[in-house]
Amino acid sequence: MDSGIFIRVHRSYIVNRNMVTGLKGRDLSLGSIQIPVSDSYYELVKRELF
Repeated sequence: MDSGIFIRVHRSYIVNRNMVTGLKGRDLSLGSIQIPVSDSYYELVKRELF
């Protein structure tokens, strides 16, 4: 289900899915920037991005 270019990954963070470079544990990588992924969005992030 493609809901657009942005995806919410945490209550405090919405990211551009085209900028995502990886997922390690509960942190999403955007180049050298690490963004936390909350428990409630983790499965959605894995399904939508990988």
